[in-house]
Amino acid sequence: RMRRKEEEEDDDEVHNMFMCAPTAAAATFASFDDEYISNSVIKDSETTVLQTELEETVREMYLKNDEEEDDCGARRTSPTTSSSRTKRTFNLERTKHVEYCLRNVRELHPTYVSLNSSRTWIVYWLVHSLGVLGELDLEEDLRADVVEFLASCQHESGGFGGGPGQLAHLAPTYAAMSALVTIGTKEAMAVVDVGKLRAWLMRLKTVTTTTRKEDGEDVVVGSFAMHVDGESDVRGSYCALAVAHLCKVLDEELTRGVANYVAECQTHEGGFAGEPGAEAHGGYAYCGIATLVLCDMVVEKKKNETTAKNNNKKIKQSEYKIGVDLDAFEEWLVHRQCGVEGGFNGRTNKLCDGCYSFWIGASFPLLEMVRGGKESKQLLFEERTMEDLTSVPPIASNRDEDGMDAAGDAIGTSTRDDDECLFLGTLRDTAAEMCNLKEENSLAIEVNNNDDAKIQKKPLARTRLSFNARALQGWILGCCQSEKGGLRDKPGKSPDFYHTCYCLSGLSVAQWYGELPVLAGGNATAKERKANVVEKTNVLLNVVESKYTNWMDNFGGDIDME
Repeated sequence: RMRRKEEEEDDDEVHNMFMCAPTAAAATFASFDDEYISNSVIKDSETTVLQTELEETVREMYLKNDEEEDDCGARRTSPTTSSSRTKRTFNLERTKHVEYCLRNVRELHPTYVSLNSSRTWIVYWLVHSLGVLGELDLEEDLRADVVEFLASCQHESGGFGGGPGQLAHLAPTYAAMSALVTIGTKEAMAVVDVGKLRAWLMRLKTVTTTTRKEDGEDVVVGSFAMHVDGESDVRGSYCALAVAHLCKVLDEELTRGVANYVAECQTHEGGFAGEPGAEAHGGYAYCGIATLVLCDMVVEKKKNETTAKNNNKKIKQSEYKIGVDLDAFEEWLVHRQCGVEGGFNGRTNKLCDGCYSFWIGASFPLLEMVRGGKESKQLLFEERTMEDLTSVPPIASNRDEDGMDAAGDAIGTSTRDDDECLFLGTLRDTAAEMCNLKEENSLAIEVNNNDDAKIQKKPLARTRLSFNARALQGWILGCCQSEKGGLRDKPGKSPDFYHTCYCLSGLSVAQWYGELPVLAGGNATAKERKANVVEKTNVLLNVVESKYTNWMDNFGGDIDME
């Protein structure tokens, strides 16, 4: 009887629970409605809210100095009696940024103690920023202090740590080597123990063999751990091959299978992840495509060898590069440019960030290096001069009957001011659309003449890399500069050494590899454009090009420099 009573009570409890469920559910949904629902519409996610706020802030910053409505329809935010056109704030604050770097390169505030393991990185970020800004010849005592500090970070078994006495790690090794290249003195070149460095790199190397599902062929896969017994990812591959290249010890043994590891890191989106199965990311994407360039350098060197020893032995392509979809990678890169801001984000559905100005921006010319061919070489603009970057294009006066030039591009008659208006409108709404080269790759224009006969024109010729370089310059100069010096992630953030380095590096890529002329403030004269031009950075190593040339010409041989 007692058991039956307990069962009846349990049944009543279950009955009451189900009977009360609608009421409880209503209360739950009412709470949900109060917190998340407004007018029967679910509120935007935090990322969407932040994106909207960023776009509104950026629009205000781009238009804040507009004073009246000009000929191209841009509305001024404040009245003026002057008939002169707007003067926009796209000037590079070079002096402020130089002062910012110099006051931090010798001594840091105590709050930076948390970055104790990144001291070699801090040195690189600052001296490279100074180099990009044109401060190529630092004071002798400063150069000596930098070299002495980096030498103290070299590990006795090879490689560099993040600070004196710390574990050798590939990331700070890359940073230390890049800083030494930037200093570029014979004392800097004497720091590196190349023999120990290469031996250490080989201890970090792992080689495995996998079998492809498609054809059953065995494929060699090689990767590098970031430190002894550490994790392996695409950063390790890039850092290891980059420092080996700078030390002139890059060879087949180091590169064997590495390109195949990079191929395994390519995701369904087209970008490269840090490791197989992870999400595509801007920093890892740069490391991936740059690693392929370094691997191809070894392949080309092997092809060019004609000595009797190697007997022109053919290299199996499967050992170097398989399964990399370069077109998918380009599409992923293109979609990283933000339509309103003009800069890049690092992942899908993330906010625009100044550092990706380099990580994504530099990946475009690296992609063309991997592709090779005559067209790709033309897009790399290796022979550009300061005059090319700063001259205002002449007004076009000659057209074919159909208004196209010899390359198949439409010829415009725009003036400099018209170009600036077009640029501003692009930043406002459609910068990302202008990055897409599908029109230039495959568009067939059909024109009806008087006889209604259809004429199909040839595809338009590619004349630039597939990103909007002027929009990128607008983002960096208009939104990422701090008034006190240094550059930042985005408006509202504080400047830091990392973003200063990679924003300036991205500006260099946009100027030296993008459409011309470079962006400038004021009245955008040639003089004002020249004031905005920074030094050309080597997109493969991210050191100033002239410093890279000096290093490769003099390192490891008879050093004869002043």
